[in-house]
Amino acid sequence: MTVVSYALGRPLPATRRGGDCRARDLAQGCNVYGFHRFAATTDCRISNGLIRLTVGASGAAPALAVEAYRGSVVVGDYYVDTYEDTYGGSMSAPAWISMGTVTIDSAALSAVLTEVRILALCDEFVTLRLVAPLMADAYVTLRRGERMVRVHHGNQVLPRVTTARRVRWTGSPSPVGTAATARVEETSPAVDGFPRFVGTTTFAASVSAGAFSITTGATIHAKFVAGVGLWVASQTPAEMHAQLGDSSLGELVVS
Repeated sequence: MTVVSYALGRPLPATRRGGDCRARDLAQGCNVYGFHRFAATTDCRISNGLIRLTVGASGAAPALAVEAYRGSVVVGDYYVDTYEDTYGGSMSAPAWISMGTVTIDSAALSAVLTEVRILALCDEFVTLRLVAPLMADAYVTLRRGERMVRVHHGNQVLPRVTTARRVRWTGSPSPVGTAATARVEETSPAVDGFPRFVGTTTFAASVSAGAFSITTGATIHAKFVAGVGLWVASQTPAEMHAQLGDSSLGELVVS
């Protein structure tokens, strides 16, 4: 562990490559690549330098604790920067702010998380498989430069399960939602000016502003996105929701 103070205005080191997508085993204290067995699901964390996700506990509905990077913390006349001495490691622990929890479940059955697996990992994107057999799993992807997680809810190939599929956001302070077409978002952000949102490509889905959730009808699979927006061009919840249809990386066919 290294703690360094920088005078205001001095550039931070570029060698950490903080924008790379990466996965980390919190119990072992190191980055991991490719196949890796986590002793507990809560040991798994992925990040792209803008947001980071820590997998929730097994035995409960699949969930992700979400944090957003808000920049170095100013203490007096200095930036205080704490990071792991590992290539691509954690950046500025005090500069990450909790945004709450995204839960990926079904409104029709009680599917629980049994394990987490790294499905794909490179500098540009990382995909985790959240194994929950009763609802045929969920797949979550972070891409470089995006403040959102893409959720592929359910398998397109065997095993298949037809059920209502839901993504919801909870947190403290609780998000107050405003309903839009296939999306619910914060119009008055409760956490540090970051508007949270959940969206889907299933426009017949049920949107609940009160529960800050979106639920589809009974289906084999559905696409969702949960993100942390900004009030700048291309980074608003509406514009980020529109990017869910971007197929530049191709269709994820999971098995």
